[in-house]
Amino acid sequence: MAFPQYAAFSTRSKIIAAMAATEKIQQEMKVYYAKNGSWPATPTALNSSYPNVTYTHPSGGVTSKPNCMTTSPSPGNALWGSQYIDSICVYPTSYLGNPAGRVDIQISATAVGLPITSNWYNAQHSKMFYVDSSGTMNTVCFEGGGSPYGAYFPEKC
Repeated sequence: MAFPQYAAFSTRSKIIAAMAATEKIQQEMKVYYAKNGSWPATPTALNSSYPNVTYTHPSGGVTSKPNCMTTSPSPGNALWGSQYIDSICVYPTSYLGNPAGRVDIQISATAVGLPITSNWYNAQHSKMFYVDSSGTMNTVCFEGGGSPYGAYFPEKC
C-alpha cells in the first residue's frame, strides 16, 4: 500500500514547484531594496506590468489582503508559470525591529491534491527579507496562520 506515500510525495513536489516559480519575484524584492533602501509597498513597485489587486479568500472574505497578484478569475491560470499558485502578495513589514519585505504565496490546496480542511482553501508560504544592523540580508520563512498543510512544505526555505 504505497499510495498514501505517493500522494504525499506528489503534493510536496507540487508545492515545491510553486515555491520555485516565485524565485523571480523574490530576487526582485532584494534588488529593489538594494536600489531604494526600502521594501516595495506593492507588486507594481517591483514591475509596472505586475497587477495590484486585493486577494479575497475563496470562502468569501475570511482573509483579504491588498497588494497581491492573483490568477483571477479562477485559480490555476498559471500565475508565474505554476498552475498551483492562487496569489502572490508583496508588502513591507518589520521583523525583529528591522524593516522587512514580505512575500506571501497562496498555493491552491485543491490544485496540489489536498482537501479543503476547516475552510483552509490555500496553503500559505511566506518569505520575509530583512537587513540586520550589520547590513546583512537575511531570509525567514514560515507557513501561514495555523494552516493544516504545513507538513507538506520543505523543512528549509
